[in-house]
Amino acid sequence: MIDGCDHFSFIQITDCHLMDTPDSLLRGLCTHFTLQRVLQHIARHEADKVDFILGTGDYVCFPTDRQYACFVDAIQLRCNAAFPGPQGLGFPGLEDMPIYFLPGNHDGNKPFINQLFPGSPVPDSLDFAFTHKSVRFICLDTLRYVLRDLPHPDMDPLRESSMRLLESECASLPDEMPVIVAMHLPAAPVDELPWADCEVPEDMERFWQLFACKNLLAILHGHIHTTKERVVNGVPVLSLRATANQWADGDDLIPTTQPPHYRVVTVADGQFSHRNVEVDTEWGNVDLTEAIPMNEQAFAQVGEADTKDLFYNEPPNREF
Repeated sequence: MIDGCDHFSFIQITDCHLMDTPDSLLRGLCTHFTLQRVLQHIARHEADKVDFILGTGDYVCFPTDRQYACFVDAIQLRCNAAFPGPQGLGFPGLEDMPIYFLPGNHDGNKPFINQLFPGSPVPDSLDFAFTHKSVRFICLDTLRYVLRDLPHPDMDPLRESSMRLLESECASLPDEMPVIVAMHLPAAPVDELPWADCEVPEDMERFWQLFACKNLLAILHGHIHTTKERVVNGVPVLSLRATANQWADGDDLIPTTQPPHYRVVTVADGQFSHRNVEVDTEWGNVDLTEAIPMNEQAFAQVGEADTKDLFYNEPPNREF
């Protein structure tokens, strides 16, 4: 690990989407295999240069104990800490590497806690914050709509718990303290992905007002399964390719077999920098000519998932 309080690096991974078994395929891709290839690359090239790994959500495809157990096995998680951790990895070459997990829209509170933080009480929300060396990290929970049609036509606000955390942090932190915000949903529109516009929380204007006078270094997010870099109000807003399937640019949700990315972030003397690392998983192309349901509920039913157990933290009037 790196010594010194003003210089450190960490890694972002996102959207692992593991299924029931190590052999399960998600739209033609073995996500267990590709996640392990990403971790092997990190172990080989970055393990001695970074302080921790940050996951930005969607560790499983459907929030069941069985799928989380598959994820825990894939990364060889050492479940020794209470939520929010960090936990330690047991993966070869990454033994005891700290890892933080913020949730995505495919994650569910109860199985998330039971499998990743066994023994911890199940909270109403999974927002948390922590300080690493000189930087404050604010990690936001996200609404659950695992089985919602994609793309959906309306925008949801940030969770109330997320907004309370943001307001509390902004009220208490010195204006000069460096802050990195991590969330699953996109923090701003992406020109190349019109379908993702409705994924941006509708109250991001309030978010930007809170941080107007703060030292916000960057926002990191997942969800859109593609690496995009844009600047909003002078702040880098960075998405990342999944360790699972990627989405192609365009109006429609089209899965691709682009290789996964992980991101190496460095903070040095209060300055933010990053680089994206592509991993050749040697998986190759797959045949996507056969019709694959893009509606998550139909997809779950094709996979024989019991959909009645896959709804979490949803408004009672949500229709699927």
